Amino acid sequence: MAATILVADGDPLAGARLEDALAGEDFRVRQVSSFEDALHLGDKLIPDIIFYDLSLPGVTGEEACRRFRALPLLFRTVLIITGARENWDSGFDPFAAPADDFILKPYSQTGLAARLRGNLLRRGEMAKVSDSAEVFTREYPTRLHSDMIASVEQVLCDLSRFKQLQRCSVALVRPDEPSAYVLASSDASRISGLRLDLDHYPELQEVIRTGQPLLVADIARSQLMAGVRGRLAGQPFKAILVMPLVANQEVLGAMVFRSESEAAFAAEEIFFCHMVALMLTRALQNAQSFDKFSSDYEQLRRAKETLAIRLQHQQQQKNTGTAGQLHFLQVAAQKLRAPVTAIHGFCNLALEGEAEHRLSAEQKDYLDKAVDCSERLVRMMTDIIDLFRLQTGDIALDLQPRDLGLVLRTVSDDFVAAYRARGVSLRLEFAQGVTRVHFDAEQIRRVLSNLLSNALQFCEPGDEVRVRLQKTETTIQGHVQDTACGIDPGRIEEMFEEFDRPEDPCGIDRGSGLGLALCQTIIQAHGGRMRVVRERRGSNFFFSLPT
Repeated sequence: MAATILVADGDPLAGARLEDALAGEDFRVRQVSSFEDALHLGDKLIPDIIFYDLSLPGVTGEEACRRFRALPLLFRTVLIITGARENWDSGFDPFAAPADDFILKPYSQTGLAARLRGNLLRRGEMAKVSDSAEVFTREYPTRLHSDMIASVEQVLCDLSRFKQLQRCSVALVRPDEPSAYVLASSDASRISGLRLDLDHYPELQEVIRTGQPLLVADIARSQLMAGVRGRLAGQPFKAILVMPLVANQEVLGAMVFRSESEAAFAAEEIFFCHMVALMLTRALQNAQSFDKFSSDYEQLRRAKETLAIRLQHQQQQKNTGTAGQLHFLQVAAQKLRAPVTAIHGFCNLALEGEAEHRLSAEQKDYLDKAVDCSERLVRMMTDIIDLFRLQTGDIALDLQPRDLGLVLRTVSDDFVAAYRARGVSLRLEFAQGVTRVHFDAEQIRRVLSNLLSNALQFCEPGDEVRVRLQKTETTIQGHVQDTACGIDPGRIEEMFEEFDRPEDPCGIDRGSGLGLALCQTIIQAHGGRMRVVRERRGSNFFFSLPT
């Protein structure tokens, strides 16, 4: 099937000139006059080759290539930059674009079709490598992907045939080694894979040393070749052109062209060979980069598998330990709950009925304290279990969209009588209808109850507690602010630790030290944060829930 070429060129005759240069070959040409048209038609037509002229206004050759390459359907398309010699002389590097080739105008019929087929073959091999993700091994002698080597050999054979050269070959080198290795050659069956002693190839030594192209116009008269002239006697070539393969200021190897006469290496031919060398250098870089990527990926994959096994083992151990700890706490709480409940019941019986009249005031006080302590102990055991279950994710939150203001008002109503009896003012400040957020109603009630209970515990008659909601762009904040004696700033961070009971300026027993730790864990399980700040008078405990 004919290969499709899309020409993007402001010259209306560019497509016709390309067709003339490819006369008799199996190519079909279409032309557009702008980059945007090329981008639009290219995505629909999916051409085999795109010719992009550097003189098109608005988009540079490098930017055009990058935007073409960004289209997934054009991954296999060959991108060729075209232009007059002045475009090349300006320092433009087509293979940094990233283009596949650079072809000078006017188009030359000699060898153009072979050059295009070579580019198509190379791009097809790159696509195969990408599709199969096949791992290359890079050892010297180099053993690159066999299909790629075959592609390079085909290109060399085409060059040798159309340029009437005796031999075209590619040799690779390694720093500080006295040998080179033939990667591919136009007479592949004879010398591919051959190890070359650089002492016998002074032309290669010179190019490796300088990193510059070298033309030996006549072997018989070249001073450079004097030491090996005897070995070359009888060879069917008289001129040698050596093009270095240079990447990142390092010589990877060289392309060697041999011909019967110097006439084969005119200025136009040298330029052409230089472009082929650039193309091959980029291909070698891609292969080596893919090799390194494959090696790194394989190491990463093995490390990931090892890490996954270790993490799975650690998680199993953690789950086993967590389940054992939770079971222990539940059993311990159950065992403790029974005697504590019995103590609570017996004390209440002693305080009721006829037994109450036989007790002194001091005995009644002792029993009241025993009842209070037993109730606190039951609450503490419940808090310990719930705190542990929340920290280990054993409690699933019932997250539903609810009105936080309504829940806060309901909880506050439960404290109105206690606050009034203590002589403490309880004030709510928030607007209705703007406080809906996802939360577990039971757990948030627990937080609010704890904060209101703590505030009342520290307040004296005449103090005030303000409860307010504040909406931000991403959260709703709940504040419980009191005018009590305040908190020591140096102990603020410790207040949310389990069983923390630092000395308070008010001199009040703050309970078990689990309440605030439990509140913070509940808020964190909602994806929120909890903080406390010391105000000019009193303290402000607040939490935020994401909206």
